[in-house]
Amino acid sequence: MKIRSLSALAILVCVVVLLPTAGICQSKNFAGVWNKFNAEEKKSYIAGVATGVRIVCGDAAMGQTGKLTAETSKKFQQCFSAYFAVPPHELVQNMDAIYKDKNNSSIPLDDVFRISVLKASGKNVNKILKDARSKVK
Repeated sequence: MKIRSLSALAILVCVVVLLPTAGICQSKNFAGVWNKFNAEEKKSYIAGVATGVRIVCGDAAMGQTGKLTAETSKKFQQCFSAYFAVPPHELVQNMDAIYKDKNNSSIPLDDVFRISVLKASGKNVNKILKDARSKVK
C-alpha cells in the first residue's frame, strides 16, 4: 500500500473512529457525540472527512502512475463529487436533522454522514435510515 493511501487511512481512522470515541465515553450514543460538538467542531469533522475523501479519490483516480491528466482529473472530480456535491454546511444541517430523531441516535457518525449526502442529493432516505437503525439494534 502506498504511503499516501496509508496516510488517508490514518486520517479516516482519526476522524471516523478516534474523534467520536473521545466523546462516546461521555455519551450514550452517536447522537450524543454529534450533539456535543459545537458548530466549529462539526465543520472540522466534515473537513476531516473531506480530506480523507480527497486523498482516497486522488489515489483512485491516478492509480499507480501518480500523474495528473485530464482523464485522472475527471475521475477525481466524479469520485469527490459523490461525497461533496453540496456545501459542507448542508451536510451538517442534514446530520443535525437526522440525529434529532431519537430513533437514529445509535447510527454511527460515518453512516449518518453518508445518509446526509444522499439526502442532500434529493434522495428519500427514510428506508435507508430504517435499515441503518435495524443494523445497530
